[in-house]
Amino acid sequence: MAAEKVAASRIRWTLELNRDTAKAKVPLIVPSRPSFSASLNLGANVHKTPPKYEFSILLGGDRVAGLDINPSGSHYNFVDGTRESVRITHWHTWPETNVETDKRTLTFTRWLRAFCERYKVQLNGFDAPPHYGGEQGRLF
Repeated sequence: MAAEKVAASRIRWTLELNRDTAKAKVPLIVPSRPSFSASLNLGANVHKTPPKYEFSILLGGDRVAGLDINPSGSHYNFVDGTRESVRITHWHTWPETNVETDKRTLTFTRWLRAFCERYKVQLNGFDAPPHYGGEQGRLF
């Protein structure tokens, strides 16, 4: 995780309307380890207020770093042998078993910058995810 990472392309969003989300996947180049298969994966709910975002770095198929903003589910922290539920914004870095909560309220851009600074990712530009506000408005 300490190695510098460079995005191989811009962040481009794809809508998954049946799931009410937008997703993006950007290959990452790790100059010090060119054989690594790494990617930056992003997710955003397009209607939820406050917005729900997910930031992840995958190494191969394994999530080695993550930031979940306003998660709809819970994760578990293992503290002193006991399990506690975490339902607020939190960071997770492999191989740690604990998550680190974060009570800040930031825009998507500021969360993305914080994530990239923490995990040493250099972006080549991006577009913010679409957000249509309000409740889900799909037709069935």
